[in-house]
Amino acid sequence: MDVSRGHLAGEERDDWNKLVDSSGPVDVTQLTGWATIRASVGYEPAYVRIWSGNELVAGAQILCRKLPVFGILAYVPHGPVISEGVERASTLAAIAAALQEFGARTARMLVVQPPMGGTDVYADLLRNGFRRSSVEIAPATSVRVDLTPSEDEIRSRLSRRLRTWTRQWAARGVRIREGTDADLPIFADLVAKSAAHQGFTPFNLDYLRILYGELAVSGHAVLLIGEVAGVPVAGELYTGCGSVLTARLCGLDRNPETAHLNVASAVTWEAVRWARKHDYSWLDLGGVRPETARSIRDHEANSDVPLPSTDVWKLKFGGQLTELPPVVEVNRLPMAGNVFRSLRRSRLGRRLIGLTAVALRGQRRSRGSV
Repeated sequence: MDVSRGHLAGEERDDWNKLVDSSGPVDVTQLTGWATIRASVGYEPAYVRIWSGNELVAGAQILCRKLPVFGILAYVPHGPVISEGVERASTLAAIAAALQEFGARTARMLVVQPPMGGTDVYADLLRNGFRRSSVEIAPATSVRVDLTPSEDEIRSRLSRRLRTWTRQWAARGVRIREGTDADLPIFADLVAKSAAHQGFTPFNLDYLRILYGELAVSGHAVLLIGEVAGVPVAGELYTGCGSVLTARLCGLDRNPETAHLNVASAVTWEAVRWARKHDYSWLDLGGVRPETARSIRDHEANSDVPLPSTDVWKLKFGGQLTELPPVVEVNRLPMAGNVFRSLRRSRLGRRLIGLTAVALRGQRRSRGSV
């Protein structure tokens, strides 16, 4: 086992990315390219790595950010990662102990979001000095579409209206194409239009160039552009890792002349088809709010319960609610436990906790998952 700080290069970088790609339902946020992307907003990576002889079998990419007053805040997104086929219990215990030591010695606060399906990760971290976190670093529930059935069967699970649209878009002049880096200014403009409509600050074009450039070259990102009569109307950037393709950023021009054509849904349907063609097993459409997840579960028994359209839209593609393990932390900020518990009792306090999560992610306040 070793712990290092700074970007990996050469063979070390290749070994790490190979581990991430071979570790099941993981996320691009554990790839070294993601560390390069996040360096543009003030992060430095660190790594815990577990070896079996000369083979790298497990580890965690930790993103560290130094802030005034707070000191170093650190975040493990969707990790650690463990190669399939290794003895999981002892390997996981070693990673958990190493992360706890890193949090105790290096970071004032270390937050870990275990990967999807990582309930054993959560349990081991608790056994090694972590506690459940008050910081909501990522949505607790996302919507995932199972891509293993045939396309016709997936189509049958769409909402009734969407099933009809899948057979009409082409005749209505809607075309979905795979974008390139030359389309990034177009995509940035679409994202900015969505940001203005929904009230959040979008990432700028320079950041999008870094994001796409780092991930697309290795086959970990795809940009889909939806056009009507050759004019871009909607776009979505997806990232892929392991068996999962994930919706990362989207943009939409709500022009009244094209709004009735439901082009954003056409882009998502094409993502379903693209992901199946490239052997992904799941399409992750992103997180939903806790209150929405509760409402959706209640809705199964009570069809009169109103559901927020921005979240329930994702369910129209036949997806299912998928829970992430709870976020955990090691926290050495003075009186952190008492302060965070007190903050959660007030609206202002909950906002401050939310801003701490934003600081950890190095992200502007938006609905995106970048």
